[in-house]
Amino acid sequence: DKTTHLYFDSLLSRKETEATKRFNDMYKSFKKGQMPSSIDLDIALLVDLTGSMAPYAPSVVKTANTMLMGSGSISEKLKSSFPKIDFTLRIGILGYRDIDDGQQFNETTFGGASHFTTDVNIAIHHLKSVTQSPSGGGDLAEDHLGAIDRASKWSADDDWASPIKFMLLLTDSPTHGMVPEGSKGVANVDNYAVRHPSGITENSVIESLLK
Repeated sequence: DKTTHLYFDSLLSRKETEATKRFNDMYKSFKKGQMPSSIDLDIALLVDLTGSMAPYAPSVVKTANTMLMGSGSISEKLKSSFPKIDFTLRIGILGYRDIDDGQQFNETTFGGASHFTTDVNIAIHHLKSVTQSPSGGGDLAEDHLGAIDRASKWSADDDWASPIKFMLLLTDSPTHGMVPEGSKGVANVDNYAVRHPSGITENSVIESLLK
């Protein structure tokens, strides 16, 4: 809706005060409606699988475990805060490497064509599998925009079917075209600093997310 678009516009413009105001407007609009008895939430974990992530792979799995399982999980915290609402968390996982790494994307469908599953154990098992052998990534920057674009375009009937949708990107590097100024003089820092070979830009990715 218009309020959501204005919120993201202010975020992209780095207008923190305006973004805070827009978020408050969104929150107030949510509170006006009657609370539903059940809510589904989609969360996609986008995991950088390039070689530099090897030391962090166990932490990625540990973080996902904390978020998705046990008393401190997202579901349990939501149930504690909203005991009258039945929350169902649907989890998708996309592993990705850099643009020139051959098989760039590692994604699995669950129970047919859907990229999402409500079975936390299956999701964690798949995450452990895809993070076992990080490799590739010839430069410092990675293709985060490509990964976000890929996941946002999952289009099976059961993909992104929930009213509340999240993506969480787990990485140790900046994206192509957005390397910090202090690192731009470093050799082999960004092979695609000017243009993504697929024509993807931050604006096109935001448009895909908002559709």
